[in-house]
Amino acid sequence: ERRLLVVLDLFALRMGCDLRKSSLMRGECEALAESNPAVSESSVLVFDMNYCMMGADELVLNGSNRHDMRQVAVHSEFLLIGMVADGRGGAKVSEFLRSSIISLFLEKLTTLGKPNSDNIQRAGQRAFIQAHETVRQIKPTIAGSTLTIVVVNKARSEVTAMHVGDALARLVPRRSKASSVCEDHRLDTSEAERKRVSDMGGHIERAKNQYGKPSGPLMLWPAGVMQARAIGSNDMGSYIDPNPAAMTLALPTEESCSIVICSRGVWDALKCSTVDSLARETMKNSPTSSARHIVKSSLIQRHAYSSNGDAIPRDDTTCIVIRVNRDRAGHRKLRLQLQPRVSSRNAKPKS
Repeated sequence: ERRLLVVLDLFALRMGCDLRKSSLMRGECEALAESNPAVSESSVLVFDMNYCMMGADELVLNGSNRHDMRQVAVHSEFLLIGMVADGRGGAKVSEFLRSSIISLFLEKLTTLGKPNSDNIQRAGQRAFIQAHETVRQIKPTIAGSTLTIVVVNKARSEVTAMHVGDALARLVPRRSKASSVCEDHRLDTSEAERKRVSDMGGHIERAKNQYGKPSGPLMLWPAGVMQARAIGSNDMGSYIDPNPAAMTLALPTEESCSIVICSRGVWDALKCSTVDSLARETMKNSPTSSARHIVKSSLIQRHAYSSNGDAIPRDDTTCIVIRVNRDRAGHRKLRLQLQPRVSSRNAKPKS
């Protein structure tokens, strides 16, 4: 059995699997298995990694973005989990989320039972709120962070996204129409968020330029933030809302697809349709190559009309790509290559 696991690991890596190194994945799963028997290490190791893969790329400007990827089995169902946190006021909160939020989410999930969409959303809400309360106790920091967690359950053919803020995710099939798995939380473009904050007495207006005229997007003052959905941010007071928006979509069953999770560094530079096209044209590449292509394209677009600082991002830019491959021909090829070879000298004659 161990030899087969090693073969699967090596084969997945050779075919472009961009998950964490096997030794690290085993270490994480062993720690989870010790704390919760519902999380299985052996199930994770035999997961068909060639047909569910993850990869990420990131450009760093101020170092406030954080991301993480995890592959686990909960109650014998395989989950791929990606998270992106875009820090505000430094990386203190985003680093805290990177190191703890997925484990906290899994802890909540395993106590709820099978990882169906309802339980995933409930576990996500509890994890977000607990993380927020923990951060709010860190005083006098005003640091905060957006947070997006995406969970792919291949057994149920579902993707669930939970988020606060503007790090958004999209489901991009190879041929069918792409869909957003998140909602808009920016005050400038979300009527629902403007109404929520205004009803609480929040002061929303644009900043003033050097001539005293309104300029830029709508913001909440006196904090001067573009959104009031985040983790932490003590300076926003009661206007902050850590409850995540949650959405579950069915994965396409007859075609491969990519789930693309990007920080605002991508969405400020590229339209959704452009990101969809980039994800489709790199569908045959590894997820890391797809993520790198999207990040690089956002950088090029932001500097399309500038001759200075072309290699310097204007914001930390993060992209995670989760690939679900439905290529049946490739699946048959994988099974054939993993079949044991029988020497002609030891082969039994046909009856």
